[in-house]
Amino acid sequence: MAGETTRSNGDMSRQLGHNELFAHVSHNNSNLNVMCGLTLLTRQAVDEGLMKCALQEFQHMFPQLTSRIREDQGHPYFAPMECPTFPLDTEFKCQDMLHTKFNTSQGPLWRVQLVTEDTMEQAALSFGPEIAAIIGDDSDVKTRWRYFLRYFQGKVNQSDIEKFDEDADGFRSFILMVFHPSITDTLGCFHLLRQFLVILDAILEENANVMTGESGSHIEELHKPIENLIAPNEYGFHLSDLMTMSKMMGSYMMPRKSPFDLVKCKSEAPFRTEVLRGWLNSEQTSELLALMDDDDVSLHGVILAAGLLATSRILQGDCAKEQPPSKAVNMRASQEANLRLYCPTSPKYGCLGAYFDSDFVVQPITDRIEFWRFAHEVTMKHNTAKGNKEPLKVLRIYSKLGALGDMNGPFKDLERQTALSNELGVAVYGDLSNLFRRENSQYQSLDMWNRPLSMTQRNIRLEDVFHTVARQNMGSPVTHTAHVLHGKLNYIMSYYTTYLGQREALMLRDEMVNILRMATDPQQ
Repeated sequence: MAGETTRSNGDMSRQLGHNELFAHVSHNNSNLNVMCGLTLLTRQAVDEGLMKCALQEFQHMFPQLTSRIREDQGHPYFAPMECPTFPLDTEFKCQDMLHTKFNTSQGPLWRVQLVTEDTMEQAALSFGPEIAAIIGDDSDVKTRWRYFLRYFQGKVNQSDIEKFDEDADGFRSFILMVFHPSITDTLGCFHLLRQFLVILDAILEENANVMTGESGSHIEELHKPIENLIAPNEYGFHLSDLMTMSKMMGSYMMPRKSPFDLVKCKSEAPFRTEVLRGWLNSEQTSELLALMDDDDVSLHGVILAAGLLATSRILQGDCAKEQPPSKAVNMRASQEANLRLYCPTSPKYGCLGAYFDSDFVVQPITDRIEFWRFAHEVTMKHNTAKGNKEPLKVLRIYSKLGALGDMNGPFKDLERQTALSNELGVAVYGDLSNLFRRENSQYQSLDMWNRPLSMTQRNIRLEDVFHTVARQNMGSPVTHTAHVLHGKLNYIMSYYTTYLGQREALMLRDEMVNILRMATDPQQ
């Protein structure tokens, strides 16, 4: 049975659930690794020794971080590592953090790099053309490090560039973590990172009592698979799932004709996931959130509507205001669903996300009022899909494929897959400031991680959260993701060289950010 747990000499192991199994098969085909980066300002320099102390406490809290994946008669299962090792790559041997496969039979199922001004030239940080341009500039290391930090603080590529707070007392570092997709999704990764910050803050304080009380007790068992967390009647295969299953598998067996084929690039392997970013400033973000409240629109609906509209304009070559789009375009969007919504216990950790498809007709839109009307329509459709539990259909399909035998069969050529199954992906994570608040009686309840160190007792100021997922063979040309942090909208566009070239990706990102700014401008 998927998710069955066994004990041996106090150790824990269990078979992978079907959602975890799909993630594992995708990982074996170089897809779905989850990458997150933290830009930090700390009272004292974070060095190798401090990182090892924090990581040791961190991985002892969560059994999945000291696990590996073995096979028994063809059935993958989690098993504890014989001798847990540090995931910290101090020599920067991994030169492709996002795409490199894990040694799943030995473990660990995650890797970490600590990047500072001194180690910047050793790290391979070129996971996007903008970052590659900063790293590859011919200026000195100090200048490149400063602009690298500016980029991750959202203080470049804006119409009004904010002053870089380089005079703040403290030491800056960039911590990059990558996780195997079977142990966590992106939202679960955020929860893990928050716990890591709590531990690191306590170690910097050099106060064991703070660390023990703040970090909480260690988790004594592996996270449960999603199949064991939802109601049993939601997990059985329904006849209505056959259409969804045929549509999903059809995209792998028979290429779907997509309007994106007109701009699809003709690239060659190895395919990559690349990243571009954009931001709204505090005023624009406040206006956006106020309009969302007035028009009953979710942030997911805003990003999905903007993504559909930007894609429509790129497909029609109508990005300029004087050349508005002339016709409607039929598109399919792949949307990430948080399966925790269907779990009575609301778990934080684990492989608890899945993508489901929805079809849309994108009409020509030329002004702000029409955009917000469309965003409301998209929000209602998304809410209806969640209410009808559409995301659980995907979970049941994975279960059916797993029950039929080897899941590697349908996805054995995934690493070479170049067919489009949709025109865009969307994943939205809301306000991360709520998640990264420190819950401790000695601090104010609204005391967040972004306060200047001179105004707080803690030892860390969180300046940026960066994230992406390797999805270069999953059928989407791009994935639009967004979150709010410290009162600013952070937009991240992951594009896949399998389907999209750099020029078209830059055009799409610029159009997307222009639409978001238009949506907040009363003059539009």
